[in-house]
Amino acid sequence: MQAAPAASPSPVVLREVGLRDGLQLLARPVPTAFKCDWILLAYAAGVRHVDVGTYADAQRLPAMADTAEVVAFATTLPALRVCVQVHDAEGAARAFDAGVALVTLPVAASDRYGHASVGRDAAGMLRELGRIHALREQRGVATRIEAGIGTAFSCARLGPTDPQAVLALVRECVALGVDQIGLADTFGHAEPASVLDLFRRAREATGGCMLSAHLHGGDDDQLAAVQAALDAGVTHLDASLAGMGGSRLVPGTQGNVCLEAVAALLLRRGVPAGLDLATLQELRRFAGARPDAYALFGAVGRAAEEARRRYPLDLAAR
Repeated sequence: MQAAPAASPSPVVLREVGLRDGLQLLARPVPTAFKCDWILLAYAAGVRHVDVGTYADAQRLPAMADTAEVVAFATTLPALRVCVQVHDAEGAARAFDAGVALVTLPVAASDRYGHASVGRDAAGMLRELGRIHALREQRGVATRIEAGIGTAFSCARLGPTDPQAVLALVRECVALGVDQIGLADTFGHAEPASVLDLFRRAREATGGCMLSAHLHGGDDDQLAAVQAALDAGVTHLDASLAGMGGSRLVPGTQGNVCLEAVAALLLRRGVPAGLDLATLQELRRFAGARPDAYALFGAVGRAAEEARRRYPLDLAAR
């Protein structure tokens, strides 16, 4: 009897989140043109899901003040799934009006962190989630809703997070009608075994709702955590160019998993992701080994200029 052929790996979606998670660390805005260059270069590399900013109080997040302008640019690129974070139903209404593909509402498992980050505990954010879902139904828009459960593994102030508390939040978010749930290792402390276990348990708790992984960590640890998420069946991963990012509230926290490193990992595993690794590596070459935020934006601008010289017609059309 002939053995059945091995199943092909499921495709994985990589979402670039550096425009939001990396830039929210900045005390002052960077030029909108840099953000648009970043999107354009990621698009040229095959990235089709980009978290472009946050609709929130500009005094709280000054680097996100131009999110509306960045969204207006990003939504002109064919087949680009534009994502934004929102902190309340009012922000979601702006996102719905702008035609974004997905809104993410952060719901921290640690109430202490939630209050410091967005001014609400988990219960308050769940109420906003209910308002957002009702508003979407009223508007009849196609925008998907994601609950991003932060501090899902640990809180910098309170230590390890109880997995049962996270799973309870997962169930509540599902009951409120979300389309997707993200589990975030906000501080990059999660061990691969913990990542594997929590995502497996969350899959059982979601009843089929899409799960995504938002992981942080150093160059070595991050790939082990990503592999654990993949082994748990996760097919949507957040990552950022050059690993930019980190908590804006706790200095010294590690950045997001690196987009280029995750793309290379998927390539080694034979997992389809639709990315051009050479283009990503070329952009990283401009940025340097460990750039800070401002150096990275200068690198993005320089890379965009060179890309336009090399293939001025193809870049925006790919």
